[in-house]
Amino acid sequence: MTRDEYLNSVSLLIRNGDRRDVGVKASTLGNWILRVLPHWSKLGYPMLKALLEDLRIRGLVRVENDSHQQLTVWVVGQPRVDAAPKQSFHRIRRDVWAAFVNARRSSRRADPSPVAGGAMGRNFTNHR
Repeated sequence: MTRDEYLNSVSLLIRNGDRRDVGVKASTLGNWILRVLPHWSKLGYPMLKALLEDLRIRGLVRVENDSHQQLTVWVVGQPRVDAAPKQSFHRIRRDVWAAFVNARRSSRRADPSPVAGGAMGRNFTNHR
């Protein structure tokens, strides 16, 4: 495999792997290359970053840090779309949820303590 064929194959990996137009992390790309192509050092690149720099110089890719400051690669010609921030969803505990959704019992007692006769043994019910 020639160096040009190798670079075109890597460019194709990036194009096929970037399905959401947010780029491919360099670490992910490195793993993909190791699975399907010869190691970059066999073609004279001491590091993956040197391979990416050669792709950038040839105008095949754009290499930048993404919004999380991770090295990311885009194929040139693809529109740059910054990923929307991920919204996290945290479930609340069942008892906390129940406190919000369960209807509050309407009671005439001012103090619903479990002690017989109310707080301190006194009954605070309204008598009319």
